[in-house]
Amino acid sequence: MMRELEAQLAGIVGEGGLQQGGGSEYSVDGVVPGLVAFPESAAQVAELVKVANANGLKVVPYGGGTAMGLGMTPERVDLVLSTKRLTDTPHDDRRDMTLSVGAGMTLSALNARLAEDNLWLPLDPPDPERATIGGLVAADQSGPLRHGLGTLRDHVIGMKVISAEGKLVAAGGRVVRNVAGYDMCKLHIGALGTLGLLVEVSLKLAARPQANAIVLAKLSSVADAEPLIAAVLDSSLEPVLLELVSGTACGAATAGLLPDGAVVAAGFAGNGQRVAWQAEAFAALVASQSLQLLASRSGNEAQTAREALAEVHGGDSADVVLVASVLSSQVAELLTRAAALSEPRGVAMGAASHAGKGLARLFLRGEEQALTEVTHAAREVVVERGGSLIVAKAPPKLKPLLNVWGAPAGDLAVLQAVRRTYDPNETLNAYRHATAVRGAA
Repeated sequence: MMRELEAQLAGIVGEGGLQQGGGSEYSVDGVVPGLVAFPESAAQVAELVKVANANGLKVVPYGGGTAMGLGMTPERVDLVLSTKRLTDTPHDDRRDMTLSVGAGMTLSALNARLAEDNLWLPLDPPDPERATIGGLVAADQSGPLRHGLGTLRDHVIGMKVISAEGKLVAAGGRVVRNVAGYDMCKLHIGALGTLGLLVEVSLKLAARPQANAIVLAKLSSVADAEPLIAAVLDSSLEPVLLELVSGTACGAATAGLLPDGAVVAAGFAGNGQRVAWQAEAFAALVASQSLQLLASRSGNEAQTAREALAEVHGGDSADVVLVASVLSSQVAELLTRAAALSEPRGVAMGAASHAGKGLARLFLRGEEQALTEVTHAAREVVVERGGSLIVAKAPPKLKPLLNVWGAPAGDLAVLQAVRRTYDPNETLNAYRHATAVRGAA
C-alpha cells in the first residue's frame, strides 16, 4: 500500500521531486518525515495534499526552516511539503507598488530583486537569506521594523492557499484597497498552514527610505529603559524601531556591534533632514536622562546595526525561547523580573524586545528542570500583568511540560471550529498549532 502511495506521489512531482525523509534536514522536533516532496507549482501542491488527505497522511509545510521550533511536537510526520521550488513571480506591478510571489521565495531574494527599482518589503526577521515569504506569513514573523513600518498584516493584500481537500483557494486581491467583508488573509497569518498551505502571496511594497540612522543608548540597568521608552513614545519622534536588548542576547549574536549589558536602540528612516533631526532629538532625550550615548550611526553602518538587532531575535544559541506580549510600559519590569527568576536557578538569560510594542523575547540556557521552573514563573509574571507568553523554541522532551501555547484563549473554541471546517482530518500540520485536537484521525 505504501509503495503504491509513494509511487502516486512521485508521479505528481516527477523525477527528483520526492525523496525518502531520512535524516535531520527536514525533521520537525526530531520527528523524521517518511517522505519529502518538492513541488514546482500550485497544481502539484494541490494534488499532493489531495492524495495525502484521502489516505490519512499528516503533512507538514516547510519553507526555510527558520521557525520550525514553533508549536508542539507532532506525533508523526508522513509527508513534508517543501516550498523551495515555488519561487515564481506571477504578478509584478511595481508601478502600483504590488507584487505576487511564490511562497518559497526568500525575503532576501525578494528585496534584492526589488532594489532595482528602489523598492522593498519592509520586514526584517532574523535570517532573511533562509526565511521564505510563505513561512513568514504562516508563522507571523517580523522584526524590529514592526514598530514603525508594520507587520505582515499590514503588507499582505492577498494570497492563494491549497485547502486540505486539495483545492486552490484565493483570498484578498492584488490591489491595495478596502473592501466589504471579512479579511480571510488575516486568518492564515500565523496559522502555521493549518487552514491551507500557502503557495502564493500578494504584497504591498514600499519605497526605500532616502536615509536611515540608529542611535544607541547604554543603560546602567534594564530599569532605566522605561523612562526613556516612555519619553520617546510621548514625543513627536517617529522611530521605525525602538528596541531594548539586554544580557547575553547582546553578545555573540551581534558580532561585537552591540555591547553586553542593557541597550536601547532607536532607528529612524525617511527624508535625510528629518532623519538627522530625529536622531539628534533622541540623543538629547538620552542626555536629559543622564544615560550614556553609545553611538549614532547612519547609512551603511546603520543598516549593519539594524541587521544585527534583527538577528538577536533569532535566539539560535538558546535552549528555550519565550515570547511575551505585555504593555510597552511593562517590558523593562518584565526583563528585570525574568532575570531575577533565572539567576538563582543557574539559568543564563538574555532578552531582546520590540519595546515600543510590548513584545519581548527571553533567551534561556540551563538545566532542564531550571528551564521549566523559569518558564512557568515567567508566565505567571506575564499573566499577572494581563499579558500572554508562548514558548517559541524548546527541546522536544520539554515541550509537554512547558505548555507551549499558554492558557487557552477565550476564542479557542471558535478557532477550533474554523479549523475543523477547513481541515476536519487535521491533515495539515497536525498537533502543532494551538487549535490542535490530540487524537484527530
